[in-house]
Order: sequence, then C-alpha cells, then structure tokens
Amino acid sequence: MPPETGDLPERTWPPGLRVGLGLDIGPAMLFVSHEQTDVWGVSVDAAYQQAQSNVHERLRMMSQPALLREHIAGTRTIAFQSGEGWASSLLLMPNELVEVLGERSLGEPERDAARFGQ
Repeated sequence: MPPETGDLPERTWPPGLRVGLGLDIGPAMLFVSHEQTDVWGVSVDAAYQQAQSNVHERLRMMSQPALLREHIAGTRTIAFQSGEGWASSLLLMPNELVEVLGERSLGEPERDAARFGQ
C-alpha cells in the first residue's frame, strides 16, 4: 500500500498476498479505512465478505468471460480481463478462477487481468 494510506484494514491470502479494500470510483480507486467501515456500521470482516460477494455477482453476470490467449517469451498464456478493473480479484478466489480459466500453474496479477502460463 502507498505509505500515505495509513493503517488500513488488511487481510493476507495465501500465498502471502496482502489485500486491502477499495471503492471503484471510475478511473480511480479509493482505499477503505477503518473509519469508513465504522461509518458504514459494518465490521472489517463483513466488508471483506461483501467485497467477495460483489466479485461473485459480477462474475455471475458475465455472459462469456473475455479470455486472451497469446505467447509471452515462448510460453502460451491465457488471461481473463473483466473490462471493469476487477479481474485480478479472482486470484483471491481460486474456485472462481478455475471456473474461468481452468487449472493453471503460474499466475501474474495485473490491474484488470489474471494471466496464467499454459
């Protein structure tokens, strides 16, 4: 996280990914603070559960995930792009990621992509 963000409610997902909450405000994102969850009247755990639920719902609403297949340095890759900036969130939800991409061995998060070597 950027140093000026202060003490944010973080969680760690395997294999050690530090995750924070954010609000999508179009071309940018705002970090969610402890104070904001207090204003909302929800616990940090409830905020994380809602965030995962939001990703589940966005994935469910997609008729056909946009998959990109290309070669990078001689390795065939496949990437999912949501077009809305949340695709890399699937790295925190392996069951959903496998549904979209199938089982893969090497992941690389990008802002709006979950890319895997095949």
